[in-house]
Amino acid sequence: MGLFDTLFRKTDMHKSMNVIGKEFQIYPKALAYAERGLDSYGRRDYTRAAYHFTKAIQAQPNNQNLFSLRGAVYEDLGDDSRAARDFVKALGVNPGDTLAAYRLGMVYFRKNELEKAVKWLGVSYAGAIDVDFSNLGMSHVMFVHKKVIACNLGNLLTQLSRFDEGFLYLDEAIKLDPKYPDPYMAKGLALARMKKPENGIPLLRIAVQLGHPPAVAALESLEQQPLGL
Repeated sequence: MGLFDTLFRKTDMHKSMNVIGKEFQIYPKALAYAERGLDSYGRRDYTRAAYHFTKAIQAQPNNQNLFSLRGAVYEDLGDDSRAARDFVKALGVNPGDTLAAYRLGMVYFRKNELEKAVKWLGVSYAGAIDVDFSNLGMSHVMFVHKKVIACNLGNLLTQLSRFDEGFLYLDEAIKLDPKYPDPYMAKGLALARMKKPENGIPLLRIAVQLGHPPAVAALESLEQQPLGL
């Protein structure tokens, strides 16, 4: 399980340990249920995964990671209400939990409550570090990359017409990974909404070159519009 396994190290005694600057209590029973939950999640058996993560939470209710994991399962089940409650619980245990804050923000985004979404993505970004934990054996359900947080936060801010602020985050996402197409797409479309398609088109072309399918249609649409309109 890589880094995840270290958060719940198999041992007969409860201990505490420090992982990337954070203290965690280690409970073997919680680890056993969490492993079953991840196995079920990998098989897309989300109902069973939720059951196992619930058992893990009962064994170790002071670990915010378990609430975040179960919340992510509820997201995949299409139950954003339960997902949001779990993310709030995770943040109650650790107010700076980057993953829980990000996922809570995306729940609000799906509800079209953009100001709340921006608030929680901002909390997530503030605590994020530029490390790809997938290289340490963690799946996407267990971490979110800083570039993704920056891109989604920037995109939401531009949707709220807070363009200058949004562009800062989109530019940061590009800086973190110049081959990540999403921020090019988001900034290109934002510039088009600002009546600056001539500035947005080059960014959409980059997104297309980086293999972002939605950018193809967006680019074709902009190129058909008279410049300056």
